Order: sequence, then C-alpha cells, then structure tokens
Amino acid sequence: MQSTKKIQQERKTDSLDLANDTISESFVNSSSAWINMLLLSASGPHKPIVAQCATSIVSVDVAFDTLISGKAKLMICGGADDTSIENATELSVLGATCNSDKEMLAGREPFEQSRPGTTTRNGFTEANGAGIQLLTTASMALKMGLPIFAIIAGTHTAADCQGRSLSAPGKGLLAVSSENKAQMSLYQNNIFDLKWRRDQFDQEFIQLQKEYTSNSPIQRWKFKNKLNNLRKMYGYQLFESSGASALRCQLGSFGLSLNDIKVVSCHGTSTKANDINETTVTNTQMDSLDRKLGDPLFTVWQKYLTGHPKGASGACMLNGCIQMLKDNTIPGNRNADDFDPAMNTLLHLAHINETIVLPDCFKLKAILVNSFGFGQANAQTIILNPNIIFHCISQNQYSKYRELIQQRYYYSYQHINMWRCGEIDIVKIHNTPPYDNLHATQFLLQRESRYLGDVHNEIALPVLNNDSAEDLLFSEMLQTMQHVNQS
Repeated sequence: MQSTKKIQQERKTDSLDLANDTISESFVNSSSAWINMLLLSASGPHKPIVAQCATSIVSVDVAFDTLISGKAKLMICGGADDTSIENATELSVLGATCNSDKEMLAGREPFEQSRPGTTTRNGFTEANGAGIQLLTTASMALKMGLPIFAIIAGTHTAADCQGRSLSAPGKGLLAVSSENKAQMSLYQNNIFDLKWRRDQFDQEFIQLQKEYTSNSPIQRWKFKNKLNNLRKMYGYQLFESSGASALRCQLGSFGLSLNDIKVVSCHGTSTKANDINETTVTNTQMDSLDRKLGDPLFTVWQKYLTGHPKGASGACMLNGCIQMLKDNTIPGNRNADDFDPAMNTLLHLAHINETIVLPDCFKLKAILVNSFGFGQANAQTIILNPNIIFHCISQNQYSKYRELIQQRYYYSYQHINMWRCGEIDIVKIHNTPPYDNLHATQFLLQRESRYLGDVHNEIALPVLNNDSAEDLLFSEMLQTMQHVNQS
C-alpha cells in the first residue's frame, strides 16, 4: 500500500528518495514473493489471492484444492492488510465504518465501538495486520512430526447473483447447501454410514490385492492409482455422485453430521447489512440440511475484539477458532448489550455475550467459519478437532509421531530461548538459495533430491535416496492398509 501511495503521489514530485523499482512492490503477489525470497526459497505453486475481506479464507480454499490435487505437499496461506488515510476515508464515505466522534459523544469507549450483531451496531472498526496457516496432508504432518491444530474438512467459495453494487452482501453461499433429494434417496443414507463405507472399501481393497499380485513397476503404478481413486470415492468425493451437498458430505466423510457443528464464527463486521444477511444465510443452510432444532449453533463474533483487518480477517478468525478447539471454549461477544431482534426468528442460532467453558466430557468437534467480502467474494470453511486423526492411526504410529513432535518442540523452545538471550535472530533471512547456481538445475530437476541443511555455512549438495520415493510410498501404503484390515 505504501508503494502504491508513492507511485500515485510522490512520483509526480520527482522525489529523489523514490526507488526506480517501486512499482514492483505494488503488485498483488509482492508480499508472498518476499516471503519466499527471504525465508523459503521454494519452487512450488505460487497462487496469490485477492478477494477483499474474504481473501484469507479464499486462500485456504486454493491451498486445500492444491493439496488435494497433489500439486504440492505443503502450502502457506493467509492474508494481510494495512490501513491508510485514503482507504479509511473511502470506507467512511461508503458508510462501512463507525463514526468515532459520534460513538464518543454517545459515551462509548474506543474498545466498545465494534458491536457486531447488536441493535446499535454502526459499522466496523478499522484494523490491520496479518494471519497465516500452514496446510499439509495428515500423512505428511504425521511423517514430519508437525503439530496438528485442526483439520480442514472442506472449503467453499461462491459468488452472488446479478446486481449493481459491489459492496452489497448476498446469499451466494446457499449454493453450497444445494442438494438433489431424489438422488440422495437412492442411496438410503448408506454413504454416510462409516461402517458401510469401511466394509465396501475393505472388500474392494481385497479385490485389488488379488488383481495385482505382481511387483512390476507397471502393476505397482496401476495398483496405487486405483487405491487412491478408491480412497477418494469413499472419502471427500462422496458428494460428486450422491446428490448430497458439499457441506453434508465433507462432514459425512469424517462420520459427522450438521449437528456436530456447535459454533459458527461469523464474519460479523458490525455493519447493518452484513450481520443480518450472514446470520440469515447460515440459519437457512442449517434448516435446508435438516439440522435438528433445539441443538444450538452458537455464534461467535470475534471482530468485537480485533476490529476488521479486512484481507487478514479470515486468517485471524480461523486462528481464533483453532484456539476454541484447543481450549474447548466458546467466547462470548463482550460488547453485546443486546442482539438485533431481527435475528430472533433464526431458530438454529444462539447468541451469547459471555464465554462458555465446556467440560472435558464434551469436546468441540466442528466449527464453521464464514467470510464475506466486497466484490461478490464469499467463502466458508469447516475445521474439525485434530483428535479425529489420532483416533485413526495405530498406537505405533502415534508413538512415533509423539517422539517427532517432542523433538520439534524441544528445538523450537531452545531456538526461542537463544533468541531471547540475544544469541541468534528469531528469523534467519536469506539472500541466496540454499544451493549454489552450479547445482540449481540439478536440484530442481531431480525429484528425489533433498537439501540437508547448511553446516558451518557450507552448501550441501543434492542427495539421492537409495530407495526411490515411489517404492517407499508403495510399501508404506501396503503396511497401512494391512494394519487397517487387521484392526
């Protein structure tokens, strides 16, 4: 934003302090490019996203799809935004932000000015910042010993219908809940029965083993492809042929239902239009997907605390939801002295202004995260309790994972304390890739090559494993399936 401001204003004055490459800093992909150049030196997919206030959750959606497609093993997603006089002025003219002078005259302190969901809400409070998530597959997280804070069960994005206003909220996310009831009735809900799916999978897996008994490369390749397709068919791809909605199927693939979602994190900007539109959309989704009445879906309005950081808001709210799972707590909207009576007819939703600490016997399983942005940018994601993964692996796998993660925590704790003592920098900034120019092409073209780390500032050459990754993956896959069949 600062670079854009310099281009638009200072360049006209022939400022001597303005660099000749300032325009490159104003590009949408500059932020993610700098992260990669200074920290990662990665050469995988680079997918910059701009979706205004929904940027972060749309970024999660893109990262999720990239991982599922196999184009990457690990993705960094999120969003960032800054404040400026120009933007703040235009948002005020639009009527999106609250008027601080009027709020102060009404006797409200600055921390009380963001009041999402209330009758007195009068626009959002400006904020800035950044938030990120590190996404990978469950198998990769277990293999690397990465801390697992949540599972992304599914993500959705949707545009709205025709109109003449880019800032008007819409109901496009209802399409995520669309279903073909007639087609669903043909399956008699068998596809949502975990035991039935497990039995079907086991039977077809046994047939695959009988069909592919040879250890030739072609046979291994065919076996792995069919096994992967089998996993998808009885997993997250349920909705493609069942007629059920993506929302229902993504929960169903983990053996959960709509009633297992106990919390919805509202986009909740504290504007008149958004808050009632969003809650209406969410309630309609629950109603159309047959969520039981009387089982409250608690609304959480995090922007009463954070303000509205716009592009970063979805990532910040998602991290807040991860904290809810970790602490088994539902935070209340502390600034709500009441709630808009227009929301009283939304019977699935329950609004609270005090925090609920749940007992250990009642664990939060699933949270719905909403994000709505100007320009028909709507997004929604479902996160699940990470304990679901640990219930699906053997004791031996869990013990190995525990060893890896304890080592990782030990080294990170050591690193942070050395930084606090002033011995090292908290982040190591790089100006060059970890491999020299002589070996760059070799490193990038060899899939099995790995960078082992620099010791005494020496560059390690690419090292090839004796066993190919394909053979290792094949043997791991067989071992896993044999364990599942035995258990």
